[in-house]
Amino acid sequence: MTGFALFLLLGAAGFHVMWKRRVFQRTNEAGIERFGSYSVQVGSKSIDWLLKFSSMLLLAAGVLILAYLHVDTWGWVVIAPVLAYVLYLCIGA
Repeated sequence: MTGFALFLLLGAAGFHVMWKRRVFQRTNEAGIERFGSYSVQVGSKSIDWLLKFSSMLLLAAGVLILAYLHVDTWGWVVIAPVLAYVLYLCIGA
């Protein structure tokens, strides 16, 4: 299970690098993103959003799995705020 969590973290890092690389490749010397047309811009921003969301989702899943597996040593540092937030959502905002 630890291997699966590390695989998720590695996937999150890969998606993050792909997202940042895509943004870097389409910027000019002044740091402004350039697109050929509006449809290319919308498509690129959609793919970037998908990469960013996937990266955050895999990162959260990997960290939570690792924290659950190691809750007796250091995992409570991660699990306690998550459970406090869930309790806050259950009681009412």
